Amino acid sequence: MRLKGSKIKEEEDRRQMKNAKKREETKERNYDKNFYVIDCETNGFDHNEPVQIAVLLFENGERKGRNMTYFIPENDFTIEARELT
Repeated sequence: MRLKGSKIKEEEDRRQMKNAKKREETKERNYDKNFYVIDCETNGFDHNEPVQIAVLLFENGERKGRNMTYFIPENDFTIEARELT
């Protein structure tokens, strides 16, 4: 039972319940999807040779697999790439 004058509290409760329901719907919708995340690192824009490729596999919202491959580039890293990676 609510006290008089708690209209703001009731509106806030309704808003939070609505947001919680949306989050659950989004979670359920995304968990039934399988997808890969791919990341590629290079030695810089000047040479743009790959030095690492990482792949993550997600099944039903959980990470199920991971693979990382490293390469030795022919050219040196640029200063920007060295600072970034």
